[in-house]
Amino acid sequence: STSYLVFTAGANGSYVQKIRFRHFAIVASTNNTNATVARVWINNGSDVTVAANSTLFDEITIAAMTYSASAAQVNYELPLNFVLPSSYRLYVTLGTAPSANTAIQATVIGGDY
Repeated sequence: STSYLVFTAGANGSYVQKIRFRHFAIVASTNNTNATVARVWINNGSDVTVAANSTLFDEITIAAMTYSASAAQVNYELPLNFVLPSSYRLYVTLGTAPSANTAIQATVIGGDY
């Protein structure tokens, strides 16, 4: 499956608190989304296609979404709460591809101090 880079640690490392996931429609439509699982990988800053460079940290189930023009969609939060060493990266893979005209957004909450 496709690996999506969602965060790269700074020169002195970075603290990562959590990742928020949510479905959204790319175009205003009545498209509904598929259920999926988001898997979060810690990569040592090297080639992501080499298995020894990444380790599965955690995963979270994301339910299917029915599009609504009048109701907010659900956010899913995966706690991280660790320091990511300098140049290490976080990647996300999805178990099921999003439906047409929809996507899964991943927002990392954290920073450099």
